[in-house]
Amino acid sequence: MNRDKNNQEISVIGRLFSLEALLVVMGVLSLASGIFVQDTVRLSLGASILGGLALLVFFRRKGKRRMHHTPSNIILASASPRRAELLDSAGIKFRVLPSGIPEDTLSGERPEEHVVRLAREKALDVAKKSDGRFFIGADTVVVCEGEIMGKPADSLDAERMLEKLSGVGHEVITGFALYDKEKDALNGEAVKTRVYFKTLNSEEIRVYIASGCPLDKAGAYAIQGGAAYMIRKIEGSYSNVVGLPLCEVVEALHKAGAI
Repeated sequence: MNRDKNNQEISVIGRLFSLEALLVVMGVLSLASGIFVQDTVRLSLGASILGGLALLVFFRRKGKRRMHHTPSNIILASASPRRAELLDSAGIKFRVLPSGIPEDTLSGERPEEHVVRLAREKALDVAKKSDGRFFIGADTVVVCEGEIMGKPADSLDAERMLEKLSGVGHEVITGFALYDKEKDALNGEAVKTRVYFKTLNSEEIRVYIASGCPLDKAGAYAIQGGAAYMIRKIEGSYSNVVGLPLCEVVEALHKAGAI
């Protein structure tokens, strides 16, 4: 029991005599003794200790403010781990709050219009129900011979898409939007990348679909995953094919003052 009491007393003393408190005591004692005996060395020591304390407190508080505010300023309105990984690779601090809006294609809507509209709607949707200032929405489609390919409905749909992509070129179009909630400013654009598939045989398609990878990807493939060997070449942004044109997004964040 006495040991517990002693431990509690030590804990209290430790909390009371933090680094800042010890520096204050040392600085004040040095100044006081220097004044009392008229010792310039002690006066200088006391002044140095108190000056160092002031800098320590300043940088600690500045660091705490940065840690508290920076991550909550930018919100990625997407559940895609690939987009989050891309933003993170650029050293950007952000939070992830996915949007649940439907991703239907409107009649007569061109691919560029489709992805930019959905990106804007996702950013606005999350902004309505969350704090923060800058909201990033994004949407990606694959366009092959005039068909807009989103995520496949099932394995048969994924097989159909991969057979159509086999041996030909297609476009990957990602639309992104940046909404500044404070200024009520919304901007968006679409970025295109040309991708060329090698000719796939039925076994390659079957094995890839069995992996489960194609089922939640636009066009039924992921360039950063198991489909990498299927792609002969690309023309344009690689990150755009992954799901977020990183160069353009970072430029937009800089322009808006988000980073």
